[in-house]
Amino acid sequence: MTILSLPTYFEWRDPEALDFLCAQLWSSHIEFLVRRIAGHASADTTGRSSAIISQLKSLPVNHFKSILNAPETCHSVYRVPTDGDTQLWNFLDQSILAEKIFLGIVAPLAEPIWNANGSRSFRKSRYSDPVQYESPQFQGLIFDTESPFAKTEITASSFRPEFGSYHPFSKEDLEHVLFHSFAAVEVMSAQSVAPWILINRLVKTVMPRVDKKNFTFKGSSNRGVIGRVNLINPHLEEIGHTQIANSLLHEAIHVILYLLEEQEDFFNHDPEALNGRLQSPWSGNSINPRAYVHGAFVWFGLFMFWLSDNRLNYFDPTIRDYYYEFCSRGYFGGDALKRLESFRHIIRDDVWQALETMDKRMAELAH
Repeated sequence: MTILSLPTYFEWRDPEALDFLCAQLWSSHIEFLVRRIAGHASADTTGRSSAIISQLKSLPVNHFKSILNAPETCHSVYRVPTDGDTQLWNFLDQSILAEKIFLGIVAPLAEPIWNANGSRSFRKSRYSDPVQYESPQFQGLIFDTESPFAKTEITASSFRPEFGSYHPFSKEDLEHVLFHSFAAVEVMSAQSVAPWILINRLVKTVMPRVDKKNFTFKGSSNRGVIGRVNLINPHLEEIGHTQIANSLLHEAIHVILYLLEEQEDFFNHDPEALNGRLQSPWSGNSINPRAYVHGAFVWFGLFMFWLSDNRLNYFDPTIRDYYYEFCSRGYFGGDALKRLESFRHIIRDDVWQALETMDKRMAELAH
């Protein structure tokens, strides 16, 4: 029933039910990762994995959970089929070491050691505090611009322009980014209970990033790094808390969809979900059916968020009107679902029913 209920959740009227759903889905995600790690360990003949898992289990519960909750742990698990399991054991080994340094169990090393979520690095120092760097955090969100994870290549969709390589923020630009990001979080957490629950429960790390290859602002996320949100070019002068709030909610909706897909594929594992193409009535771009279905949920949820006149009190009204129009564009055109009909045979019945529910609801609001 979960996917059928999403349109109701995305009207943002039942924060308690949404909170329960998010907690349930994240717990299932962690259980999924644990099963995957255990499976890779059972195939390991070197004995290294069993020692690492033993050390992981020996950590205090909150430190153990910190590693499992980190988006980069998910990334390392998902990379095993293509990159092998050595990178997974290396990652877990360093993550455990970082927690042990923080706890004072072992001494810091000469080279920096980063924890799993990129919030701290540790290094041997003449001072008693081994923390070399600590990322900005606000309302439970980690803003990571300095860890090795923040400096790696970001994977782009096959039908979108590639992201540029890492470039550091200037001091002034980073201050701009954090000021408006913290303002977005402050407003969302204080004035938008259900949307904030979705963000707070499912977004673990925010990675602001300078992209000199593409000179516009956008958010992005990836089903292989669940819980991480990338904010591309949030330092641009015209970007404020309204755009950042929209991007955080946009990507949080993607995250809940990734978690549901992790349990059961929306497209019955048909390759046409990625290989097929159709034109988006929102952007006009040629995209694959999987992105189209994600978009239908995202634009519905964002429209319902911006529908409330209450948003005008806390966000830029001109930008709010732009988002309101953009999100409604595909639905109010009347053919959002019709464009997808040629791929109906590969879409799960309950997913299709949820799409129909959103289409009908938007048709009601159009009149």
